[in-house]
Amino acid sequence: MTPAGEPARDLESLLGKILRIRPVETGGRPYGIPAGNPFVGREGRDEIFAYGLRNPWRFSFDRGRIAIADVGQGLQEEVNLLPNRDASGVNFGWPQFEGDLVFDSTRPGPDPATFPLFVYDHSDGRCAIIGGYIVRDPSLPALRGRYLYGDSCTGEIRSFIPWTIPQTGEQVAVRDVPAGITLPRLSTFGVGFGGKIYAAQISGEVWRLDPPP
Repeated sequence: MTPAGEPARDLESLLGKILRIRPVETGGRPYGIPAGNPFVGREGRDEIFAYGLRNPWRFSFDRGRIAIADVGQGLQEEVNLLPNRDASGVNFGWPQFEGDLVFDSTRPGPDPATFPLFVYDHSDGRCAIIGGYIVRDPSLPALRGRYLYGDSCTGEIRSFIPWTIPQTGEQVAVRDVPAGITLPRLSTFGVGFGGKIYAAQISGEVWRLDPPP
């Protein structure tokens, strides 16, 4: 039996990875491979862009950055936020780490782990992160520039500021607060025209975040 998370550190498996392809037929194959992918010409599947993820739910882009929310095994949920160029070839740690906690020290990835920007534990009934977006909707000034996310078990929507420390260039998450919205059985977020943010429930209902009247 394969140990939990083993495919995520295996560069010959596509599981537990972020993949990057060209979605057009190339050389008789259903898709092509960007020449700049990190494992082209070296050991590992050419499709892989980053690895060491348990269950990314979901990922999004913002001004040259990628934000990846990764559902934990049982203790921590995490958000990774990096410039696209810095995320290329990165090992996000699973199964050696769950969030910033050691899960199995005997199973490191081929590269040193990159730790998440933000983690939270399973207190207060939270259990599985639902990743969202950095808000750019000008009609939501209180959320503008904040990373919006939720939790599947509580349905609570929250946000934090991804902040870069000027002196060191280190990124930290600050002011993690509730957005004042709870949607039971929250399942995903979306972004539409003008940066409008949408949230969907497993029941099939879709909601749009609008400013107060």
